[in-house]
Amino acid sequence: MKSYSNLDSKPNRVSLPSIKSKDMFKFQTPFSSLQSAKANYSRPNLPTYKNSRNSPSSQSTNSKDTQPNSEKSLSNEDSLSDIPKLNYPPSLASLRTNTSNTNRSISTTVYGSRPTYTKSTNQTTIDSLNDISHITDLAKKIKPPSISARCWAIMDAQTGNLIYGKKETKKREIASLTKMMNLLCVLKLVKEYNIDPKNTYLEVSKLAASMKGTTANLRTGDVLTVWDLLHGLMLPSGNDAAWALAEGFGKFIYLRSDEYKAKCIDSKVKASSCSNPLKYFLKMMNQTAQDLEMFHTQYANPHGLVNPFNVSTAGDQAKLSYHLLKWEMAREIVNTQVYSCEIEMTGERMRKATWENTNKLLGKEGWGGVKTGITTAAGYCLSSYYQKGQEAFIVILLCSSSKEIRWVEAPQLVQWAREIRDQEN
Repeated sequence: MKSYSNLDSKPNRVSLPSIKSKDMFKFQTPFSSLQSAKANYSRPNLPTYKNSRNSPSSQSTNSKDTQPNSEKSLSNEDSLSDIPKLNYPPSLASLRTNTSNTNRSISTTVYGSRPTYTKSTNQTTIDSLNDISHITDLAKKIKPPSISARCWAIMDAQTGNLIYGKKETKKREIASLTKMMNLLCVLKLVKEYNIDPKNTYLEVSKLAASMKGTTANLRTGDVLTVWDLLHGLMLPSGNDAAWALAEGFGKFIYLRSDEYKAKCIDSKVKASSCSNPLKYFLKMMNQTAQDLEMFHTQYANPHGLVNPFNVSTAGDQAKLSYHLLKWEMAREIVNTQVYSCEIEMTGERMRKATWENTNKLLGKEGWGGVKTGITTAAGYCLSSYYQKGQEAFIVILLCSSSKEIRWVEAPQLVQWAREIRDQEN
């Protein structure tokens, strides 16, 4: 693992494509105060849940976070407007095998090769599923370790096949694991529009700087590169960096939308005005989740602070981690232990910022990113990656019993999976 410093001489700034003036790429939210910002963000038009037991709103979000570095909850008035509704297919629990060998005593599901399924009469059916009885029999002989996490999943990182899981299709809040999708969306935009993240600058708005919970200690008016912000997003788990990126690229998406084009035709409307850039970035986050077949996932904010409608599953997060790690820039960021940069403040003053990665598995043999997360509702979460030789695994833990137990349980699951593979061979 490495440390990365961006303290060399600052290059000439460039703006995002089609942004012509220097001020246009300083994507500040046009609010005079945080209070006025909250007034503009009305409660979202959120999906309804017929089964109250499965409703995310049944989770408690009122408890006070006592962890010194934990992310704290947002109040209702901090909710975003216009969260896109998603039509979920039937629960992937229908894909569970009914073989007599399935180990039900530990409430887990064993997977072989990834199943292929199609929609038929509003139900998800399996077209093909390889015989997995041999894995189930081995799991009976070598039972998985006792894991405190309420939901977990382990995936083969070489193939993307889910190996084993416990309640891996159960929807839960996922805390800062949300930031993995934030990172993926930014990287997709950077690639699509040929943006240089190390030479493209964004300005931190007052609303972004006011974010609660874990932060990168950004201040109103700070100007830094997209590359710096991505490290502030993933290393210290900065909610302020997450919001700044979502605002900046949300407006960038808006300037390429049909809505913007329609406003350009109407000369009476100020086309460049975008009062809610978060709406466009969240729409991309949710669309990307659908494209990756993360059918149990809904994003309601860009950072993962407590919101009963910001939910996913261990299985979906394993799938997201698998796709995210295909990006070279993503691997470089999540495997960085310490990162330093210079931030331009108001008045053209400069200050140095140094961020340490919250993932304590970094530096241990074979271990890499991806992301940690903590909120009162989600508990202690982790997405981690292990590779040694030809073996590679992704481990997802949701709601572990403590902060430190994550660094113990993830290696335990990997060791168990390796024993299973050794028995197969």
